[in-house]
Amino acid sequence: MRTLRIFGFLILLWSLLSACRPQAESEHAGHSPVSTASADHSGHTTASPQASPTAKATAKVAGRSGVMINPEKQQLIGLQTVRVTPRVLSRAIRTVGRVEYDERALAHVHTKVEGWIEKLYADFTGQWVSKGQPLLEIYSPELLTAQKEFLLALQTQRQLRNIAKASELALGAEDNASLVAAARQKLLLWDLQPTQITALERTGIVRKTVTLYAPASGYIIEKKALTGMQVMPGMELYTLANLTSVWVHAQVYEYELPKVKAGQLASMRLAYLPGVSFSGRVSYIYPTLDPETRTATVRIVFANPENRLKPEMHTEVTIETGTGRQELAIPADAVIDSGTRKLVFITRGDGYFEPREIVTGGRVGDYYPVMKGLKPNERVVSSANFLVDSESQLKAAAGNMGGHGH
Repeated sequence: MRTLRIFGFLILLWSLLSACRPQAESEHAGHSPVSTASADHSGHTTASPQASPTAKATAKVAGRSGVMINPEKQQLIGLQTVRVTPRVLSRAIRTVGRVEYDERALAHVHTKVEGWIEKLYADFTGQWVSKGQPLLEIYSPELLTAQKEFLLALQTQRQLRNIAKASELALGAEDNASLVAAARQKLLLWDLQPTQITALERTGIVRKTVTLYAPASGYIIEKKALTGMQVMPGMELYTLANLTSVWVHAQVYEYELPKVKAGQLASMRLAYLPGVSFSGRVSYIYPTLDPETRTATVRIVFANPENRLKPEMHTEVTIETGTGRQELAIPADAVIDSGTRKLVFITRGDGYFEPREIVTGGRVGDYYPVMKGLKPNERVVSSANFLVDSESQLKAAAGNMGGHGH
């Protein structure tokens, strides 16, 4: 059985070569098929291989030769050509991401004194609070003492001003003013609001509890404060997050990282909002790589005025990495990639097709940008090019066999 298969393959190869040889001999008797095909196409009768286009193409592309394909055969195999033209290639990296809090919009609420929480105003996680809104009331012996010290300093200052007549007493009043300022600054450093200190100064009444206010607007995403709980300096009571803008952390493979730059446009889609696209910009590329997935994290900032983007949502992200400039390009189907080189077939008219080696950039969608080897307005074979390539290889092989026969 194996012998029959080999014998059948040899018969098929011989029939193909025999089909090429009569055509070459009829084109120009006594010359090689390579130079004959060129002579028919150019209309010249010279037998010099150097003067023929096919001989030049063979010198440029090893293992290939120009071929003649009549219109009937072109239609039969579905051969089509396209014009080489400049176009704007939309380079994009498509990946997945996850919505995160904008770390610049996070706020933590701490207490700077020891005390006990007497009353909670913001009493559940997820609650929206505005800047300046009361969060809780705290009883602190230290704050109570500081208020008394401030009132005592004020009272002493007023008394000295009333009875001051001599210079020495005036100097004492000035010294007491610095004590008032120091006591006021102490209350400010312990996060009492200026309005609270003004009310204390106006009424002269020491408050048992002091109200802590929200330092920024946002949602309470973490709440540790409980009524009656003892608090210590530095203890975190609330974490607030403003979601008017969010970060999306997208994962980009390391081989794609050179294409990503800060400032590039990006778009995002969500499964729960079909047909809706969000626009943002790349703001930062993190300096480390995940050793397991071989991806780097790219941060993209998105506006979120309607709060439709929620942290931990999974997203589909597209990063636009194109330059926006026009560049010479051809369809990817027109390129024959052997792994070591890329070939196309150029139409020269009258059914003649010439192989040419080209240099391209990386594939962009359905196109290859052409770096070298083609000029604008040339036409290349875009379909059935593998059939043309097969005939080109057979003709080049037949030409080599004819050359050895001489």
